[in-house]
Amino acid sequence: MSQAASTTFVTVQTEFYNSGFNYISDNSQTDRAKRWINQSYQELCALEPWPFLKTSTTSTSPASLPTLNRIIYVRDTSTNNKLIEADFDNLTDLQPNLTTTGTAGWYYIDYTAGSPAVTAFPVTTNTLQIVYYQNPVELSADADVLVVPNQFVDVVVLGAMRRAYLDGTDTAQQYQMVKAEWSDRLNFMRTQLLPRPSYQEVSIWPSASTDW
Repeated sequence: MSQAASTTFVTVQTEFYNSGFNYISDNSQTDRAKRWINQSYQELCALEPWPFLKTSTTSTSPASLPTLNRIIYVRDTSTNNKLIEADFDNLTDLQPNLTTTGTAGWYYIDYTAGSPAVTAFPVTTNTLQIVYYQNPVELSADADVLVVPNQFVDVVVLGAMRRAYLDGTDTAQQYQMVKAEWSDRLNFMRTQLLPRPSYQEVSIWPSASTDW
């Protein structure tokens, strides 16, 4: 199915206000609405390894990745070998001097510069291909485009509505209705965008197991 993403921040704001929250805009509290939308947006993107969050880059080590969520793999493009993920502390147990040069066999995430950086060990000048899931950048300008596919942007709006109802009084019923709809739409989004689990059918007859 299509995964086009072209919905802008201002479009989501308008949809939110038109869902019964115009009073927030009328009372000049748009910053609160923007915060709720961003919270819902970040929450949705953090729930699953959505395919629309998958990206890649090529860089020499260390490769700064400010939006890094989770590494899928790191490959040395010269040797065509995938590097093994390593924990910094465990790696220093293996080799205290991480400035040793050579053919890279591992990588670790270094945060010393304040931003995640994929760092190869032994140190190499070869180019790395890094495939990873990214965190979406916070929405700020009205023209900012959500990475969520257009057909599921309503899940972001519903999440913002949940927060708005939590902020109000005498809104318990509306909150429960919106929460249920948000959950239903989220589950549908999972069925459409995530790989279906594979199963194995096991027969009592010899050599008659079948993948399905």
